[in-house]
Amino acid sequence: MAQRMDLTRKLQQRSVLDRIDKTDWNSGNSAPYVVELDPTAVCDLACPGCISQDLILAYGF
Repeated sequence: MAQRMDLTRKLQQRSVLDRIDKTDWNSGNSAPYVVELDPTAVCDLACPGCISQDLILAYGF
């Protein structure tokens, strides 16, 4: 049985916490850091503003 989606736990992943710890908040950083939160387990790649749109256009998913 699939686990229930837990967005709080996703934000607390080691990779996310490490990146936040390495950010110099006083001088800024060179680029934004994106944490993708998927509120569903089903993706039809059709949401307005889909962050995967570049992949859809390039590879025709």
